[in-house]
Amino acid sequence: MAHQELIEQLKPVMQHTDFDSLFELLCQDLHRSDKFLLKMELSRLNQSTSQSIDLRDRLSAQCSQVEIAGVTHFLTPQLSQQLDQLVKMYGGRLTVGAVEELLADVRKPQPIDPSNVTEANELEAGECELMALGHYVMRREIRRSFSTQVTLWQNPNHKHEGLTIDLSVGGCRVRTSNEFRLVESHPVYLHFSEFGREFMVPSLDQGVQYQLLQSESRRGYQYLRLKRVNSQADQDKELERVLQANSLRTVPEINHLIATTRSHGYERQLLPLMNTLIIACSADDNKLTPLLMLKTQRNQAVHQYWCDENNVSQLSAALSPERIAQLRQYPDNLAHGLLYSFHIHQQQQKLFFSATLADLQHANMVDDFLQIASNQASFRVHRIGQHQLNNTDLNRALRNPLTMCPYEPLVLQQLQDTSVLVTLQPLDTDVSAYQQRPAAIDPNLLRRFGMIRQNKSEIRTIASLHDDMRTEARFNMSTVVKVSQGFGSVVEAQSLDISTQGMKLKLTSPHNFKIDKLVEVALPQMQELAGKSKLSGLPYQIIGSADDDSILRLQAIIGKPLPGQRFLTELLSKNSNRLVTASSSKQNKQLVESIKNIALPRMAAIPLFIHKREALYLADLIGCSDIKHPLLSKIAPQATSPVNLQWLLSYPALQQAIHQVDKINPLLPQRITLAMVLPQGQQPAQIINVDQTDKLTLRRFLIKAIAQKSLLGLQIELSATDKPDLNYLQEDLSAISGHALHRARELETMLWQLKGCAMLLDVSEELLCRVGLESLLPAHCDQI
Repeated sequence: MAHQELIEQLKPVMQHTDFDSLFELLCQDLHRSDKFLLKMELSRLNQSTSQSIDLRDRLSAQCSQVEIAGVTHFLTPQLSQQLDQLVKMYGGRLTVGAVEELLADVRKPQPIDPSNVTEANELEAGECELMALGHYVMRREIRRSFSTQVTLWQNPNHKHEGLTIDLSVGGCRVRTSNEFRLVESHPVYLHFSEFGREFMVPSLDQGVQYQLLQSESRRGYQYLRLKRVNSQADQDKELERVLQANSLRTVPEINHLIATTRSHGYERQLLPLMNTLIIACSADDNKLTPLLMLKTQRNQAVHQYWCDENNVSQLSAALSPERIAQLRQYPDNLAHGLLYSFHIHQQQQKLFFSATLADLQHANMVDDFLQIASNQASFRVHRIGQHQLNNTDLNRALRNPLTMCPYEPLVLQQLQDTSVLVTLQPLDTDVSAYQQRPAAIDPNLLRRFGMIRQNKSEIRTIASLHDDMRTEARFNMSTVVKVSQGFGSVVEAQSLDISTQGMKLKLTSPHNFKIDKLVEVALPQMQELAGKSKLSGLPYQIIGSADDDSILRLQAIIGKPLPGQRFLTELLSKNSNRLVTASSSKQNKQLVESIKNIALPRMAAIPLFIHKREALYLADLIGCSDIKHPLLSKIAPQATSPVNLQWLLSYPALQQAIHQVDKINPLLPQRITLAMVLPQGQQPAQIINVDQTDKLTLRRFLIKAIAQKSLLGLQIELSATDKPDLNYLQEDLSAISGHALHRARELETMLWQLKGCAMLLDVSEELLCRVGLESLLPAHCDQI
């Protein structure tokens, strides 16, 4: 604040009886408005407070409990003496000025002993932090950082003291001693000991009932996350009044916003690197109907692989209802999820063949199919995944995690019927290993695995990175439109959206208009509003239509506008505030966000993010979710952050690839396939590089690992990441910057440090099939 030196001069004399005359004497050169602001600031500093200062988690020095000015604090002896002196300066009262001055001194940089430098949150070598993807903390109310003394109990005869860390009407977080033995099924009662000193809160005096949600021990204390139960209106009002009265002395707790923003930033970097086909489907009467497929930069080639000579996708045939039904019935049977495919060209047609390992085993044609298929240039291996979705999954995915507001109705309408998520993950393989299988007796036997041709693609794609390049706004407007071409018949249509330069129409019957000729448009329902301006015979050009000719997109002819077109432009301009904008860009973003939120927690691959900090490349952040991931359970059984992957990250080939990740060609990711016996107890992991191992040695290694029930085949795909998209994160960062600008800048710095991503994929079953050991493949994935 301005005049800070003058404030420091006035602080010691604030309690004197002749303070007003001293104030006028010292401030005689100031403007009247400056004097007023200065007096307001001094009045604020002189306000009494009952804030308890607890520095046990912020200082490495030992803090002891002291009582100063009737309030209990946890301070070092030096800070206790300093606070005592400040209280005396304010006339024996604990004031806002005394607390702020003490805390300001605590925040000052302290001399650092070079021999004892430690980072509180620094990860050890090989440790990786876990970060949620596609799953965010959504709060219905504001939680504020609020420190006050409380008494906790489950048994009235055994009460314990504690301190709140944050507080809201519906819950709180409390720190208490480790001596408090909790029974999770029993309620916890809290008495807010200090509220009675400042407020009349009779309904809170008997204790407030809470449910224990989470308990965590750290640094000798127990941290409890509590949720209110048996809510009473009187208690709600009194807690709201206390929080409102302390709103200027507390700040909103924004850790959930920070976690959400961090997840969004990394998800934005991850999406272009994902080569998985993600398809949202609805299921009615055991029939699976594809709705939407998310198209990313990396999975376009995978999608194009399944398109025929007419560019019609054949995915619906590959992911047939029968295959998905088998996968849904036996979700852990690995043979139903491993899909082999190839295609051939015959009579100017592209014919597809595909079979799951279960199909081949049932027909006793594993060798026949794989030997013929692997000799085709189009041979591919995939893993099919399916995941059931419930209403809770959809409700969370179809909301903005920052505002808790649902997405637009059009987005909800497109995804509200989604009940199954199907994924198709391509697997990198060694084709030569399959070519060594016994030759097929009769290649014609493979006709049974030929796919039924699809004449029309049933799956609508949506781009994960989409920019609306239109130069003018389009507005949702429904009116009758009549379209004609030359002397042909008039076709009636309904407008879906209109702009000053074009319109989108839904025809009542299919059209036979010629694309290269103009059409004339009439707007009969709007003619009354137009007056003398003629709204018929308006020339438009056809720029697009739907496959079934029911949708028509028209563009106005650029040139001298007709009176009718001028009227339409003026109508839209004057009513732009009343009309709803048809923002395809916004709807596209919300659709992508929704599918992403559904898909990321259920992906087969786990992302491992690589940062460059100073001169070191560190793989120290793993994307995960609240859904148990089989691969994460194998490589990190403890599944608590941070997880130790030193045994994997120290492997020379992987270590070298991590240090050179930012030099990888974005179009050519680097792949490393490892086979390993997982570490067990004191037994270290045994790892071999599959690409550098002959088939016989690999076969023996896999048999040994299967016998020990600790086999893991791991495919690692390393890619360089792009620059962070801060425009995409603007809403998130703004929500944080309003409360803690430095935290927003820390997030930006972390995203700029991101240099690459390693996708970890379990390919154990494919390795076994590669060396002809599919008979050893267990029916359940956990048995490998």
